Amino acid sequence: MPQTVVGVTLVALGTLLPELVVAVQAQRRRNADLLVGNLLGSNLFNSLTGGAIIGLGLLVAYLLTRPLIS
Repeated sequence: MPQTVVGVTLVALGTLLPELVVAVQAQRRRNADLLVGNLLGSNLFNSLTGGAIIGLGLLVAYLLTRPLIS
């Protein structure tokens, strides 16, 4: 397995486990507000952060490959 895949998988697990623990504990304590807030908040943050990283990567790639004005 390529090192990149292993690295990305480990990072994904490292960010998932704390959220999973909070969700399980909120469910056990029957705290629906905390459960829904944790799920929506973490998904929103991950989506916005991932989109920003991809957008910045595309911007840098465009700036590095565009022809210079002469």
